[in-house]
Amino acid sequence: MIKLYVTLFLLKLLDGSLKTFKQKALIHNQDLIASVLNSLSFITYMMIINKIIHQNDMTSIIITSSAVFFSTYIPSKIFNRVQRDKVFLFEILPNENILGKEIADLLRENNIAITTYKGYNKQKELVLCCKAFAETKSESKFITGLIENKDTIYNIIEVKNLVAS
Repeated sequence: MIKLYVTLFLLKLLDGSLKTFKQKALIHNQDLIASVLNSLSFITYMMIINKIIHQNDMTSIIITSSAVFFSTYIPSKIFNRVQRDKVFLFEILPNENILGKEIADLLRENNIAITTYKGYNKQKELVLCCKAFAETKSESKFITGLIENKDTIYNIIEVKNLVAS
């Protein structure tokens, strides 16, 4: 009986993990990998259903349900650990033109990729705006620390790394 429960738990853990990795593959446009993972997941799912139908007790359902939790949590942690740093775009709109120049100069001094352009603040005055690209967590923390203490409006956008084929 214990062997059956362990088998059920491991099969559901495998099934859920395959589904989680499939979803991550779909998000990253890896359709072939997602299809293979989905097929393998279906096979393990059918094996689970077969064992539960033949067992017909609440313990096997509870064990299978607990495996669902771990099969989502563990693969997500693994995937996030091996994933590269994300690129974040900071759109910075200062309240004064001098402040915009100061922010742009500080970002350039710290080798952070930026572009500048003219925009309008809330008072409809022409000011120097910035788009700063943070490629690492330390760059992101630096930019956030810089603009949170200034009189600025800003947006943070996650930029996907798209590879041209």
